[in-house]
Amino acid sequence: MHLFFQKNADSTIIIEYATDSYDPHYYKIITRTGDTINTFQYYAIQRAESGIVIPKKLRFLIDIEKVKYFSAAADINPYFSLVNLPADTLRTIWEKINSGQLWVLDEKLNNVNKCNQQVPVTSHMGYGIMHLITKGQIRTLIFNAPEYYEKYCPGNKNRQAFLKLEGLLNRYFPNNK
Repeated sequence: MHLFFQKNADSTIIIEYATDSYDPHYYKIITRTGDTINTFQYYAIQRAESGIVIPKKLRFLIDIEKVKYFSAAADINPYFSLVNLPADTLRTIWEKINSGQLWVLDEKLNNVNKCNQQVPVTSHMGYGIMHLITKGQIRTLIFNAPEYYEKYCPGNKNRQAFLKLEGLLNRYFPNNK
């Protein structure tokens, strides 16, 4: 999916959410090509259709068809979809993204957690993963428990930029968590 956007869009930002289970990661994506901005999502987690009566055999056959892409790497397939937002909203999101220094973040500062205090040890708090894609490169920044460490060790500019972008996208994207 990343190479697809590198080839076909001028710039793309992908926020990847790792899950704490065997479910595949899910993604929020914003792209710009020329003067056109689009948002997409990739969400391969099965949703149960509760309260809907479907014969067992038919449900089984439908589930088999759905699972074909389930364990595949994220790509342009049936789990990839457009997030339809108004053009003025898309422009506002893109302007807010570009008002910061997102495209020049230093990977070396990714998980530098300089603290003047002892931080409680944490596990299973999740990762924040951001992919910055242009025609020339794909950069990936990974943040261990970004909200947690920003609370206890504030000040990492990369982590703050990630959290700001995540908050912005969460405001406009459907909630699939």
